[in-house]
Amino acid sequence: MEERKFITMPDPQEYQGSKPPSSGLRNVLIIVSVMAIIIIILVTWQLSNANNRAAQAEALAAELLEELLELRDLAVIIYGLEGHIAQLEANITQLHTENAMLSSLLKQMSLPVGEPQTLAADQAGPRTYTVQAGDTGLIAIAASQLGDGSRWREILPLNNLPEDFIMREGQVLILPD
Repeated sequence: MEERKFITMPDPQEYQGSKPPSSGLRNVLIIVSVMAIIIIILVTWQLSNANNRAAQAEALAAELLEELLELRDLAVIIYGLEGHIAQLEANITQLHTENAMLSSLLKQMSLPVGEPQTLAADQAGPRTYTVQAGDTGLIAIAASQLGDGSRWREILPLNNLPEDFIMREGQVLILPD
């Protein structure tokens, strides 16, 4: 088996009184030493960068987790608000109906000065209709209640409703005379 030879730094004491190593060998030893130092620096730098990236990744993961927890909390709040919104929409619809009824009553009650302030039997209140299950729309209600389906648009302003509103069972609509 062949014996391996390694380049080692010469011991200065070996050369006392003798000839120093050749400049070629000295240059090789310097180059090898510099390369070893550069490799050590690069490996250290890479490890340092890897540690920095790991720390940055860990910090980013912690921030993302915090954001996710906040989003979860917001989702819970939004879910709770959906029920409140549905209730508020129902309340608004009821308030529109009541407002239309009161407006109609006020119009009926405003009499010219000097006339007796009594209400006739037919002025006791506005005519209303409660939406039933199976009602298909205002045209059908106008046809059945007013005798003419084309009068459906007259119902909208009395109830402060947009043309694209959605009827709900139990909703009270004020009907025109």
